[in-house]
Formats: sequence, C-alpha cells, structure tokens
Amino acid sequence: MSKIAEQTLGLDIINRGKQMNCDIAAQQTELLRKFKTANYFSVAVANSFTWTGHAVSNSDFFKVAIDYISSGNLNSLDETANFSGRFGDEKLANGLRSWRTIISHIQVANIQKATAQNLVKLQSNAREVADRLQKQHLISGIGLWLLYAPFKIVAVHLKNLWNDERLNEVRMPLGLEVIRGVKKLIRRKSVWTNGYDENMMTEEEGGLKEGMGTAEMVHDISTKIAYDKNIACDFDLRRITHVNSGLFLLGKGDL
Repeated sequence: MSKIAEQTLGLDIINRGKQMNCDIAAQQTELLRKFKTANYFSVAVANSFTWTGHAVSNSDFFKVAIDYISSGNLNSLDETANFSGRFGDEKLANGLRSWRTIISHIQVANIQKATAQNLVKLQSNAREVADRLQKQHLISGIGLWLLYAPFKIVAVHLKNLWNDERLNEVRMPLGLEVIRGVKKLIRRKSVWTNGYDENMMTEEEGGLKEGMGTAEMVHDISTKIAYDKNIACDFDLRRITHVNSGLFLLGKGDL
C-alpha cells in the first residue's frame, strides 16, 4: 500500500468511525429516553448483548434485560430467552447473570458523569473483578468482547469526553469484523501493523485471559492509527473509539 493510499485509508477509518459512533450515541440516547428510570450503565450493558449477537435488538429485550441487570428479577431473566441470538438462550442468560454479578462488585453509580480517567479505572476494575470471579467459578459466559462493549458505549455516548486524550486508554471490544479489519491492514502491509502477523489474531473471543493478548495487540495498532501524524485530522478525532468503529467497518467491507 502506498503512503498516500495509507493516509487516505487512515483518515477514512477515523472519519467513518466517528460517524458510526455518532449513531451509537444516538441509539444510547434513545434507549435512555425510552427507559427513563433505568440505571445508565445497565442500559449500556443490555445494549452490548445486541452488539455481540447474544440477543436481538428489540425493545422488549431491553425492557427485561435492563430490569434483570438492575433488580435481579428472575422472571425478567427467563423472558430474555425469547430474544436470544446466535449463541442461544443459555449463553445469553449466563452472560446477563455474570454482568449482574460483576456490577455488584464495582461502582457504576453516576457513571454518566465520569471523567475519562474515571472510565479507564472503572474498566480496569471490572476486568480484575471479572477475572477473579471467573477463577472462583462464580461467573461464566463472558469474554473480553462482552466485557469491554459497555465501556465503549459509554465512551462514545459521553461526547464531552472526546476532547480528553485519556479516553484513548479505554480498551475497545473487538469482534469478528474488527479482527478482520486488522487482518486486512496486515495483508496490505500497513505501517501500523509492522511486526504483526495474521496468525497472531484469533477471530474467536475465547475467555478473559485468552482474549487479552489480542485485545492489547489491536489496541497498539489502533493507537498507531490514531496518532499517525501523516493523517490530517483534528485532535478530537484522534480517538481509539473512532478507530475501533472504523476497523469494524473495514472488516465488514463497508470501507
């Protein structure tokens, strides 16, 4: 790939990623409007299950999922089976139970008022808690993609944080499309992927520990794209949230 082609692609990844993130933010705003009394983070967590394909994006799903995550209502958990996605109702239920358990160990109140630094710390805490609970066999059915997704939703929705460079420390969810986007960059011999090989990137989520290596490699590549001085874009566009969404579009074939 020529230098000019690479610069053009990098700018497209960032700009199209920002557009996608504006749509994600609008969806979160609409969900919060529809479920006015719901906990902010519970809405983000419920939404993340539709991202990963565990559940269909349906108003009735959000209603019962948010209720279970917030209150522990087992009848609502049972009802989520009606909206299970490609992984089946048991994996959906396991994931929801796991997230409810994780939330009981972290401080998510008023997360909508968080600073970028607060969000980074909260995500790190959630990862440590999830790892510990998994080792104790207290949770199951959750990997890094599902664990990181709600934090991306929050990071994207809180647009006042986009000007804070520390937002780039928040780790992003991957998913099949993001991994495929990175593999395309590797095949094109992009400067951002120097030293990486396609075989290093697994398209399977795996567990928390197994997924960490891939997540950190993609974070490193995303950071290189965001801070590439040859890409002509404004400071507030140099966000890994935008790069992550751009890589998703690249892997999906929409870029």
